[in-house]
Amino acid sequence: MKEATRRAWGALAGDGPWAFTAVMAIAVVLRLAVWLVMGGPVIRGDGPAYIEWAERLARGDLSGFQDYPLHQLYPMLLMPAYAAELPVGPYLLGLHMALSVGTVALLYDAARQFTSRRIASAVAAAAAAYPLLLLWSPFVLSETPFFFFLSLFLAALTRFLAPAGARRGVRSLMLLGVTGALLLFARPVSVAILAACAGPVAYVAMRRSFGVRAADRSVVVAAVLALAATIALFATDTPLRRTVLRYPTVAQSLWLSTRYSSSSVAEWAPIVEQNRTLADRFAGDPDALWDHKVGEAVEFIRTRPGTYVVLAGRRFASYWMPALFSDGWSTSHRLFDLSLAISLYVGAIASLYGRRDVVRWGLFAAALSFGVLTSFSQIDTDGRYRVPAELILLLLAMDGYARLLKIVRERWRRMATSRPAESVP
Repeated sequence: MKEATRRAWGALAGDGPWAFTAVMAIAVVLRLAVWLVMGGPVIRGDGPAYIEWAERLARGDLSGFQDYPLHQLYPMLLMPAYAAELPVGPYLLGLHMALSVGTVALLYDAARQFTSRRIASAVAAAAAAYPLLLLWSPFVLSETPFFFFLSLFLAALTRFLAPAGARRGVRSLMLLGVTGALLLFARPVSVAILAACAGPVAYVAMRRSFGVRAADRSVVVAAVLALAATIALFATDTPLRRTVLRYPTVAQSLWLSTRYSSSSVAEWAPIVEQNRTLADRFAGDPDALWDHKVGEAVEFIRTRPGTYVVLAGRRFASYWMPALFSDGWSTSHRLFDLSLAISLYVGAIASLYGRRDVVRWGLFAAALSFGVLTSFSQIDTDGRYRVPAELILLLLAMDGYARLLKIVRERWRRMATSRPAESVP
């Protein structure tokens, strides 16, 4: 009887399949509840643009790929509803439920590659109830699909980097390439994650094929060559450089990086007016608009490098701690967001401290690089652009808290079992 009870509690605590099943059921219930409470689907912000692109795709119109080729993955997921004339509301509910619940399952799989089943279940439970994942799930925005494809990539990444990945051979590397391409088309800013993970992936691949010493040398040489090639690309006026800088996301992000320093809505308001003025001035000539914005940004960086560094530093701090910069937030909102952020960062530090394994540090590099590029390119007044980095850190944080709990238990056990030596009369 005691053994059966122990097994039952172990299953519920994460040692058996019932824990994962229970977590997934909770994830479904919570997302349905949020959808109903918020009156999903919620179509705001960029939502109408995604729907318009989906309707174009359903008609065979591929013009969206000409202007925004790296933003079409979500419209492609929406397109079947319009092509088959399905009820849009139920279709969106099913799509977003599958993507959001799938995110939870994939985070479990990613954690399972380098931690225990119990810790992976804790990661899944945290993701199932994670407030910002729930909040954005009813919105017709690219957040929910991006979270899914990010989790898919993380699962493939940890499978390759983990020691067991050596037995999976080329298949795991091919899977990583496919999921990386999907991630890039889910949101272009994910190029930061792909770039940060390229180093660990190359190092592990080289180490498995040629040994540690050859891998160390090769990765250093490759990093130097990649940096030199990047500098050469953007230092000279070439058709490729112009194409990259004229991409709307790149040009707008570079221009915005010289205009604002935090996630404050008050700071954002005058920038909106400047943006509208330039859009009217260059109406009908997008290339001229992007060239003008890039020119303004380059001139600002060249003439005021110190100011630009200060702006970048404030944006980076605002990205990780928006509660300290965003205006319009209530005190309870600030305290909740600050507590959530600090708990993630403390857990991630506990996971990384004293360790040198490539999986954990690769995940940390992905989160950090994403934060750097996103703080450079996005104005995050509501904290939603931080969520992808939070999901990466969630894998580390649960592992870190499990590690801390183990240390506390061991110390408590030693204190409980130790006895003072008996004194001799």
